[in-house]
Amino acid sequence: MPCYDGRPSDAEFMRDSYMAEFRHNSELAQWLCAICTWSEKDHTLEWVLNIPGLATWWKAHKRRDELKEVAEKNRKRLELSQAEAALKQAKARLDALKRTK
Repeated sequence: MPCYDGRPSDAEFMRDSYMAEFRHNSELAQWLCAICTWSEKDHTLEWVLNIPGLATWWKAHKRRDELKEVAEKNRKRLELSQAEAALKQAKARLDALKRTK
């Protein structure tokens, strides 16, 4: 007799629930990332990647982290450029005020 715990047993619901645990920023993903990162640095990643589906997840997770890092660097570069432009304008205004004195 199948066990019934009150939760929906719909296959699509179960798949979506399962996948939610592997989203990029879930607690489980953080643990898996730490394990894979440590194993990769220790050159023992092969045993981890033998777990079905984990190699695909790890590759996608690393790629997403790389893209996030690039986006963050671009954001900081733009922010710096904007700050430098604002500073240049402020200096120009200050020089103009000094000349009108």
